[in-house]
Amino acid sequence: MTFRTILAVLDGSVADRRVLDTALAAGLPHEARITGLYADTDPRDIPAAYIGNGTGIYVEPGLWKSLEQHITEQRDAARRHFEAWQKDAGLPDAVRLRAGPSALLRIEVGSASKLIRDHGPVADLIVAAMPKPDETGKSLAFEAALFGTGRPVLAVPDAGSIALDRAAPIAVAWDGKPEAARALNAALPLLARSRGEIILLNVGPSADPELLEPVADYLAMHGIAARGLALFDRAGGTGAVLLEEVARRGAGILVMGAFSHSRLRELVMGGVTHHVVKHAAVPILFAH
Repeated sequence: MTFRTILAVLDGSVADRRVLDTALAAGLPHEARITGLYADTDPRDIPAAYIGNGTGIYVEPGLWKSLEQHITEQRDAARRHFEAWQKDAGLPDAVRLRAGPSALLRIEVGSASKLIRDHGPVADLIVAAMPKPDETGKSLAFEAALFGTGRPVLAVPDAGSIALDRAAPIAVAWDGKPEAARALNAALPLLARSRGEIILLNVGPSADPELLEPVADYLAMHGIAARGLALFDRAGGTGAVLLEEVARRGAGILVMGAFSHSRLRELVMGGVTHHVVKHAAVPILFAH
């Protein structure tokens, strides 16, 4: 597996550049096409205040103009971010049905969640910023990438290194569940290129190192050397233990399964996944 097609989720904020730079770091070794996706908004789709006097829907003209201006500014910012990044990266415009390193910007009207579900399934990798707790819209879009596309997601923190340095260790969280297996498989392109130590982490009440032996053997069949480390779970939870070990080892990326629970028939992040997204200081490669 290689990362030949990468979808980078943009929102017009300063996070765009970090998302695009991370996508480039992951995709350039594989001559990837990197597509920036921005979800635009039609002001007419914004719910308006209803005036209950029989006159129907009404939006004060000043508010309408302010909304249109904000939407335009966000769209223009996303375009500027992408074009400046593409120029700095030296990537040509993508050409349909032609492989090779290239860049493409998609600005489409619709919710970010829907557009990610539309375009994400045909990407080898989705790159998106980690949402903050108060960013409801970004959280919904991020969860759509995690649980609505069937593709791995490389989550980008708002600070810290995003270089995906080949010399840095890579940490892989393993609990034997299908989500962890999919994350491990999705990470093979990164693991195969790494010159740093590959550390397999199992966190649990029993801290059984034997659980990691088949994983090390699997990676060895792919020419990847790895060693296992079993850690006892403790107060603060599995997510805290994983991130502390990532920091202690100087890992440049953490690979783990994305776990979920149901909320009104939709999948949302489970406790460990939510903790890691909230507190991570390195990129996280998730798969569900």
